[in-house]
Amino acid sequence: MWWYLGKRLLQLIPVFFGATFLIYAMVFLMPGDPVLALAGDKAAEPAVLDQIRADYNLDKPFLVQYFLFIGGFFTGDMGTTFSGRAVTEVLAETFPITIRLALMALVIEAVMGIVFGLIAGLRKGSWFDSTLLVVSLFIIAVPTFVIGFVGQFLFGIKWGVVPPTVGSDGSFSR
Repeated sequence: MWWYLGKRLLQLIPVFFGATFLIYAMVFLMPGDPVLALAGDKAAEPAVLDQIRADYNLDKPFLVQYFLFIGGFFTGDMGTTFSGRAVTEVLAETFPITIRLALMALVIEAVMGIVFGLIAGLRKGSWFDSTLLVVSLFIIAVPTFVIGFVGQFLFGIKWGVVPPTVGSDGSFSR
């Protein structure tokens, strides 16, 4: 068992580097210049744009940028946002709310999954079982962020059942 666990943990290394490399490459290959996007419609001085590129290492080749990112990640320096805040500070600020939302979603999914699974199991082959199968396949097939946006629009904006966003205090009441 320990051999299997160790092998699985070692497989984490290439998966981590492969996933971060692919995501970084996709972001790097996106059309446009993030510094020009930061300037917006205003014309900015080329020297200012070059300084911003140098500050964020955007003037370096792709592999150098990637290894600087990975090195910063392992040392705990994830850089700064364009607004000047440390990324770790932004993550630390939003992490408690994210955990609270994830735990709420886990509890809701577990309760609904057990209840609906029990009913579908007791009424195997019925219309409820078939409908539940189609709905669950649909939910699995649709990306989570689409379900989240649609749910936020319907339950928060259209019907007003829940607040459409979570405030910075992390409370779930209006």
